[in-house]
Amino acid sequence: MGIYIERDEGRPCHDEFPVNDEKFQLMVVTQSGEINNFYNRRKNRRIEHYVASGGTELVPVSFSPDYGVLERRDETRNFVLRSYAAHPYRASNPGAPKFYLVGARTPERLTVQRSLGYSGIGYLKTDKGVYMSFMMDRGETYFRVQNWENVAVSFDKAPFRLVEAELSTEFSQYYDREMRKLEAKRFSGDCADVETRLNEMRKQELRRQREAVQRTQSGNVYQSRAVVGAYSDLVDPSFQLESYDMDTQVKICKAEATLSRSNSEQTRDRLTAKIRCLNSLRLDINRVKMEMDAIDGQNADRAERGLREKQRLFGTLIGRTCN
Repeated sequence: MGIYIERDEGRPCHDEFPVNDEKFQLMVVTQSGEINNFYNRRKNRRIEHYVASGGTELVPVSFSPDYGVLERRDETRNFVLRSYAAHPYRASNPGAPKFYLVGARTPERLTVQRSLGYSGIGYLKTDKGVYMSFMMDRGETYFRVQNWENVAVSFDKAPFRLVEAELSTEFSQYYDREMRKLEAKRFSGDCADVETRLNEMRKQELRRQREAVQRTQSGNVYQSRAVVGAYSDLVDPSFQLESYDMDTQVKICKAEATLSRSNSEQTRDRLTAKIRCLNSLRLDINRVKMEMDAIDGQNADRAERGLREKQRLFGTLIGRTCN
């Protein structure tokens, strides 16, 4: 099944997709559930072709109705397209969407076995035969068929490069470059021990990111919980929070060391206010850490569900300055 966004509205489907169009984008879903996103980007005045195998999104698309028993509802709905009268079917669980189906029969209930389509519209194979779903209605969201025709379209995927492999190579180069910088650092003076701990923490964070990137190559987010976890780890602000706290401790240490040597009343007042501000920031960092830990506890089985709230919490700290 292919999902293609036609950029020129009203233009009919042709026997070939415009693969050299800068805005070309096509999603292909196989019967086994594998999802590939083909798209173009202009790079150095050339059109480059890429394919993402599901490793660039944390929230997969919903392209088929839930399998299970659907029960017929009393109403009917007429569709202008071919003058079909569609009958709504719905599962019994609360909040389940309605599917408007057209078929040879209208039984009281049917069981969906397989589907081919997008977001509840398309073809359904059931225990009562094959049905066409003209509309999926979830209240605030609905998908409806506007046109239905048989077309033959060819598509050559050979020119498209796997974007995850390219991103992995780029990160590997970034890792080597940043790790060399961290390994070369040497510290001395009053705060050398705290700076050394911060440097070690940053190296651990870099190693953790490399391990997460490697795990993303084991599958795609549509089929593998391990890959979802890997991408969640890459963007989880909990790990950044630890080094942010340590960086704040380094600033406090340096401000205290300068304060102890200063004879200027104006400088001492400024440094005292700065240390007070940094200690207040540390209290907020610890508060945010406790809130993030609580979010992790609520989403122990699906860590990615709490990411948005954790990122929002981390954002309340970013930009804070203590001069």
